[in-house]
Amino acid sequence: MGGTHVIVGAFAENLIQLAYTIWNTLMGYCYDTLTQSPFDFGVTRYADPSMSTGYAYEGTAILPEILNKTEPIVLGIATGLLILVWIVGVLREGGQLLSDRAHPYAILTHIIRFFICEGLIAAYLTITEFIFDIFTIATRAVVGLKAFGLTNPADAVDVANRVTGGSVDASAQGKSITQLIADIPPYQVTDVLLVDVIVVIYFVVIIACAVVIFMKVYGRYFRIIAAIALAPIGISMYGSPHTEQNAKKFLFYLLKQGAEGFVIALDLIIFSLVMNGGIDTPKLFSKLISGVTGDPTVNVILGFMVTQIFLCVLLMTIISATEKMTEQLL
Repeated sequence: MGGTHVIVGAFAENLIQLAYTIWNTLMGYCYDTLTQSPFDFGVTRYADPSMSTGYAYEGTAILPEILNKTEPIVLGIATGLLILVWIVGVLREGGQLLSDRAHPYAILTHIIRFFICEGLIAAYLTITEFIFDIFTIATRAVVGLKAFGLTNPADAVDVANRVTGGSVDASAQGKSITQLIADIPPYQVTDVLLVDVIVVIYFVVIIACAVVIFMKVYGRYFRIIAAIALAPIGISMYGSPHTEQNAKKFLFYLLKQGAEGFVIALDLIIFSLVMNGGIDTPKLFSKLISGVTGDPTVNVILGFMVTQIFLCVLLMTIISATEKMTEQLL
């Protein structure tokens, strides 16, 4: 029985370590991406003291490669669409422009609108880069260029006090989750199996949440790249007063995508501070779990893991709803 207990305990410990490693790795990718301009997406930055900025870069940015292939076609379509939209707008107001009561500068207004819109199409890269640079700088300021994740179980000491608020046996104080699992007596087979079941559930939920968040962050960048590549077509809608509302919607879409990255980074930081001791939330389910088993150590383990499962699912839900949240902000 003792040998089985050691094997089961080692299985739980290794599974927790693997879950934390995968979570922290994916969250590190998310933070690196969120603090990176879409124009640099695909380039890896790493510390290099020999460089004047302290960082070196490797890789090829995806967006410039795409724009090299699509820009001539998109600019041609946007210019043709601008002319079409402008002519239709002028014709729709032709009667008013030719009437005796027409203001002398009315036709001049249309001409100025045409050339301004043409200039915006020519400078669309500068405009979009400026928009996303603002949000990228703001995100970097909030994140502090530091990746956050779940604390490694080997370092997450004193879990018992965090969960119970200090009301726990002295033998359990100053120990991590994996150490508490190893302390479960071999004869408590039911408790060991219960912990193993919750560890497996914990592993599946942590990995699923990390993958969903990772896909959300990366999927956002593919939408941004597509929107920037098609930006001239959206800007061309400013060519007529009758279609400029569509152009405004496109501009607000770009702003929303930039704000979405900022909100996601903020959500991840709040989660990290809550999970890693900024707030003692692991005691959230301590009272609910306290009566599940007769062993206080097992109760501490279950309370801590159930709380982490709840917070990870909550984080995934909030990030999945970020798009609607930013729609309300803008």
